[in-house]
Amino acid sequence: MRALSILLAVTIGAIPALADEATVGLDRVALIIPPYEDLPHYSSRIAIYFTLPEQVSDREIIYAELFIPLDLGGVEILGDSLLDMEAYDITSEWSEDNVSWDSPWSEPGGDIDSLSSYAYTITLQQSEDIHMDIRRFVRSIVDGDVVNHGLMLIPLKYDQPAFHFHRNIDSYIRNSTQVRITYK
Repeated sequence: MRALSILLAVTIGAIPALADEATVGLDRVALIIPPYEDLPHYSSRIAIYFTLPEQVSDREIIYAELFIPLDLGGVEILGDSLLDMEAYDITSEWSEDNVSWDSPWSEPGGDIDSLSSYAYTITLQQSEDIHMDIRRFVRSIVDGDVVNHGLMLIPLKYDQPAFHFHRNIDSYIRNSTQVRITYK
């Protein structure tokens, strides 16, 4: 048994690293809050954009993760404590300078690719980290299938029709969020 352990240790130690990793921060963040009369019906949204690092172009993307450490200390959460953070590819129709909450904003579509959906469920506590698998999004950019216009994050809380973040969340997300990419 000891000889097998030594053999495994030597063999595993001899395997070269098969993948590299790159980490990038966000370039742009925009918090979009619906008009006052629509607040009870639609959640606020967070548009994020990051530039893929040069070293991942023309490489095989093994894994890509959107990492958002959330600190919800001091936030009173009523009802169910589960929150889904959904993300959609932003299309070329969207512009931070021309934000409109009218259709197609009221439903996914138009400026959001409703067929591209990524989700991560968290329990709303003092602190909770989001580890969203966005490998399909990153792969499609690297492969040239889509143009990177960013991701739209939409919180969804099943026991209420809308969930809203505090206005300071955009600067917090800009400074703490990372995209981690494993490639070879």
